[in-house]
Amino acid sequence: MKSFHSKLFSISLLLVFLLSTSQAGASLFANEEFDEVEDEVNALVERFDNSVLVEISNRLIKIASEEDLDRDYYNAIKHFRQGLRLREKLNLNSTKSYANILLLTSMTEHNFGASCDAKEHAEQAKNLYQKLNHEKEAKLADEGILEYRNACLVMVVNG
Repeated sequence: MKSFHSKLFSISLLLVFLLSTSQAGASLFANEEFDEVEDEVNALVERFDNSVLVEISNRLIKIASEEDLDRDYYNAIKHFRQGLRLREKLNLNSTKSYANILLLTSMTEHNFGASCDAKEHAEQAKNLYQKLNHEKEAKLADEGILEYRNACLVMVVNG
């Protein structure tokens, strides 16, 4: 069994790898991009136990939040999606924290100009909030949905 420090070192190396392989010029909507996120998450799942994977997911969300603040929306979205995907693999996708991350992802996607994706993630967050009886948060998600829906329509109409 690896020591705690050894695990943290491995996590740090993996995060450096994940952060250094981003392709800011590539289209966010390319199938290859979604495949890349999935491949990276699968590699992590094969290599680490669940407690370490939760920590990696938390760090990815923290990194994504910092990138969002720096207006590095492309990488923020990628890291939010990696964190979400890890949580799905760990069956943590029925929690309030998962809904919160969906909502954060939607806000970043909208800022990036991916309002149609933002609408989908905000709808998922709203549905989960309602399922968990968090009506205040569901209302917040609903406000985002209205904004993102309108922006998405404009994008679709304008091509």
